[in-house]
Amino acid sequence: MFDRPAYIALKKMGLALIMTDINPSCPQFQYADEYFVANASETEEILRCFESSRYRHGILMAYCGNDFGVKSALAVNSAISGIKAIDTDAVDLNDKAWMKAVFEAAEICVPRAVYYYASEDVLSVIDDVEKSMDYPVVVKPTSGSGARGVSVCRHSGDFSNCWRTAIAEGDRVSVEKYIDGSHLDLNGFMVNGVFYRSGSSDRFFLPEPRRIMLKNYAPSVLSEHKLEKAWASLESAAKAQGLRFGPIKADFIVDSTGMPYLLETAIRFHGGLTTCGSMRVSGESFSIPEMVCVVDSELKKEFEQIWSVSRRVGSVHIFPTLPDTKVCGFNVPQQIEGVEDIFMRKVSGKSDSKASMNDNRDIPGYIVAFGETREQCDYHVAKALLKIEVKSC
Repeated sequence: MFDRPAYIALKKMGLALIMTDINPSCPQFQYADEYFVANASETEEILRCFESSRYRHGILMAYCGNDFGVKSALAVNSAISGIKAIDTDAVDLNDKAWMKAVFEAAEICVPRAVYYYASEDVLSVIDDVEKSMDYPVVVKPTSGSGARGVSVCRHSGDFSNCWRTAIAEGDRVSVEKYIDGSHLDLNGFMVNGVFYRSGSSDRFFLPEPRRIMLKNYAPSVLSEHKLEKAWASLESAAKAQGLRFGPIKADFIVDSTGMPYLLETAIRFHGGLTTCGSMRVSGESFSIPEMVCVVDSELKKEFEQIWSVSRRVGSVHIFPTLPDTKVCGFNVPQQIEGVEDIFMRKVSGKSDSKASMNDNRDIPGYIVAFGETREQCDYHVAKALLKIEVKSC
């Protein structure tokens, strides 16, 4: 997802933006100084685009927001730097088992995990897991991204279902100790083997059993001491994987003691950091990055008119996606304290002016809330999420 404020910052710095996308109607092309219709996974095609553009623009670095474009971005970064961008023999840079082995060897703090093949007998796996760790555990495929095939198993009776979910996405499975805490995202990059820090973002979740993301803060609101540990881990991870030139992002879980456990990295940046956000309304209209891409212009203008006359804290929160659930609709209360509006995308054949969205993501709806403080605003959003009932087919 394209982040419009980042684009504005680039323009102020005097930098150009060259984009590629397989979709010729990609709406983000409007922000590009130059763009190419190209498949990010086709490395030779991306290199041809780079070569045709490199002398019109002094290209500094290539990055992507998805895993299937990583190898192409690395190839471009190798051409830019004149060195091999990543010096590693890994066949699959998204292989979490390979990552974990590299990180443990570098003495980076990671959750304890054991690995199995999909062909193994699930009852034998359960027996082995219970000998080495206590529930809850996280069961996930070692390949892939976007949390596909990932589930939390809380007792042995659920393990078989979690196992089937994981092996549907890959032939090797990780069973990892569950770490309770907040989620920390970090972005960084290497230039000629030197690590540089970039963006940070926190994600906080509702308590069990509704483990729904409540809020996102960018930059991170964690203490400098806690962040320093995570930054040191990311730098170590980048060097341990052999990255010499290009971006790297990391996902951490920070436990109650402030210890950051590195879950995984990718040789790219995180996508849009603001999946939900709370901010002070200062009397001037503002935009939230995902609103630019997701909400049509008429609806976006409607929100900005609401926000521009208020000096409270405003929040727009997307509904969580519902994997493995066929949704026929939602039961939404008419009035919830502190909530300005709840609107749904079209989930049936009914027409609704607020269901016309300019995106291709599965977002069921939005909550618009206000409060006198950020904490109060987040409380209103949490209360609304807990009261909305899903109608399954």
